[in-house]
Amino acid sequence: MRLKSIRMQLSGTIVAFTLLIMLVFSGIILRLFTREQRDALVQRTEFNLQLVTGMMDQNLERLQTLSGWSVGNASVTMFLRNPASSSMDSINIYTRVNEEWLSNRAGEYVNRLIITDGEDKLIQVGNAFLTAETPLVLYYMREALRGLAQDASLNFYIGTDTLSNRQDTQVLIFLRPIVLGDTGKTRGLSYMVISTDVITDQLKNYNLQKGDKLYLTLGDVTYEITDKEFIPIETVPAYAVAEADPLNSETLIFTILDGDTSRTVVSYPLSGLPNCYLSHNLAPSPFIWQRSSYYTIFISMLILVVLLGLCLGFYMHFLISRRVIRLRRRIATIAQGHFERDDTIEWENELGDIGRGINALSHDVAQLMETRLADEKAKRDLEYKMLQNQINPHFIYNTLNSIKWMATIQNATGIAEMTTAFSHLLKSVAKGNEELITLRDEFALLNDYCIIQQYRYGGSITLEIAEITDETFCECLIPRFTLQPLAENAIFHGIEPKGGLGNIWLHIFGEENGGLCVVMEDNGVGMTPETIHEIFAETEDESKAKFKQIGVRNVHRRIQYAFGEQYGIEIESQPGAFTRMKIHLPCRYQSPQEVAHD
Repeated sequence: MRLKSIRMQLSGTIVAFTLLIMLVFSGIILRLFTREQRDALVQRTEFNLQLVTGMMDQNLERLQTLSGWSVGNASVTMFLRNPASSSMDSINIYTRVNEEWLSNRAGEYVNRLIITDGEDKLIQVGNAFLTAETPLVLYYMREALRGLAQDASLNFYIGTDTLSNRQDTQVLIFLRPIVLGDTGKTRGLSYMVISTDVITDQLKNYNLQKGDKLYLTLGDVTYEITDKEFIPIETVPAYAVAEADPLNSETLIFTILDGDTSRTVVSYPLSGLPNCYLSHNLAPSPFIWQRSSYYTIFISMLILVVLLGLCLGFYMHFLISRRVIRLRRRIATIAQGHFERDDTIEWENELGDIGRGINALSHDVAQLMETRLADEKAKRDLEYKMLQNQINPHFIYNTLNSIKWMATIQNATGIAEMTTAFSHLLKSVAKGNEELITLRDEFALLNDYCIIQQYRYGGSITLEIAEITDETFCECLIPRFTLQPLAENAIFHGIEPKGGLGNIWLHIFGEENGGLCVVMEDNGVGMTPETIHEIFAETEDESKAKFKQIGVRNVHRRIQYAFGEQYGIEIESQPGAFTRMKIHLPCRYQSPQEVAHD
């Protein structure tokens, strides 16, 4: 499979990394930009609502003052409660109420103000005239008073004037009961009809964008304001508080779901009316336009990054690819056996460092080939010398064999047996390339050595090997010539100084950790703890160095080198009685390949 070029991978990585960074930062910038624009639009809307509601509040508060005066004036209250009031009293009260209406700066919006006891007394002022007879008007007032007593929330609402000949025109209606202060009983009703111009006049210059909506909330009822008409909204959409910081703590900012579109609504209270809010429903078009503009900018940046990547690819081809091709060709010439130095690939940059490395490598390969040829020649010379040197051991083996047969012919069985044992030991020494042998072979070497020593000491030294309970122990590996040096030390440094008969016992048993322990014990002169410590000590005097080097410490070190620090020799001794050497070994066997090779 053909690998992609580094140029393409590097260019693709840079372009992808640039796009990723652009996407991340674009997303962050889009969110911040959108939020900032939305907050700015919301704050402008909130400011405009504050201006409009401020002007509305002035007129509504004046109208509230007029309504409050109509139910709290002492003259009006006395007139309503006095059953003996004369016609002159009615004229005087009418004049007083009319003066109050005319003096009110918002009185122009009052279509009618009716003050009545609901029975026979009726006073009306305003811009409109009654179209119904007085008994019918009193009947309407009694019904209005009865409805107000049942539901106090009906004191302010948008409806139609039933006493007017234009009942299709929406008006604001204030209903307030007249309560006698000393008895707490309702004595009459203030019925004030207000033109909706008190609200719409302030909205004539209000800036509404295409798709924006205005709402007026009176208590639990919300109206949409369109062309001086208030349309009640039957189902108020669910809303959630928006993430925005209002200029005023009284401002409410939330989002509603209008169909499939999420819209932001800004509401500000009208202080002139209780539980009354003017709300501006913002169309989503400004935000959509902002996002469209942002997406246009983003796509332009995307095209620019792609073009930048293409330019980068061409530049990378000029800067890197051609030089990489030169390096590949140089490596190909080296593979064909041309190791001459090429200075044209040693540029003054990182690729030049690679070129210098390739030249150095070709020089080293040429030298290595020359060295290998020299080593091959030296190896052939060494093999020739080894083959030639093999003549000497064969000569010695043949000579020993001749001595053995001469001793056999002359009935010198001891000489024949010693010669045979020595021949076996000599052959084992000649096969020194095998570091580990089986315990069975090591026992054979030890037996050959002990045969020679028995003839030397006239049979005063004996070797006894205890019965081996598990024959698999005999196949465990042990370093070559491990037992022979220990037996030699037992004879020369233990049994011989004692004089007389000497015995060497050999025991083999398994250990709890799964290993193997070979115990060699003699009945020689023994050793003191100080002597045992000196055997394994690193510092030693020259008189004892030779003994330790070829004896116990040498064997101990070879076992540790072969199997690990947890194995080796442990010495127990009692002066004048015995010396016991425990050889700790792992149960390791020959591999099938090694057995087949043997």
